[in-house]
Amino acid sequence: MKSIGKVEKETITTKGTVKETRYYITSLTDEEKFAKSVRGHWSIENNLHWMLDAVLGEDKSRARKGNAPINLNIMRKFVLTLLGKLNTGRPRDSLRTKMYKIAMTPKKWLTELFKIA
Repeated sequence: MKSIGKVEKETITTKGTVKETRYYITSLTDEEKFAKSVRGHWSIENNLHWMLDAVLGEDKSRARKGNAPINLNIMRKFVLTLLGKLNTGRPRDSLRTKMYKIAMTPKKWLTELFKIA
C-alpha cells in the first residue's frame, strides 16, 4: 500500500443529483494512472454485467431466496466463459448466435465443449 485514492462521482437523474464517494487502497501514486485504473475496472465490470443481462437475461431472474441468486450468477459466468471459448465456425458469431447454434444441434456442441475443457 502506497496511497489511498478517492473518487467522487456525481450522477444526474430525473429524480435529482446523486453524489457518491469511493475510497481505494492502492499501490499507485500517479493520479493519471489511478484514474485510468479505476475507469478500466468499472469498464470491465459494466461490460460483464451488460453481457449477463443482455445475453442471459440476469435482470429478469426471479431467484431471490437463499443461495439461488449467487449460484445462478456463478453458472451464468461459467456459461459466458464457455461461449467465449467455443468456436462455431465463424469468428464474428455473437454469443446469442452461438447459443442458438448449440440449441439446434446440442450433441455436436457438447462434444466440442468437452474438447475445450
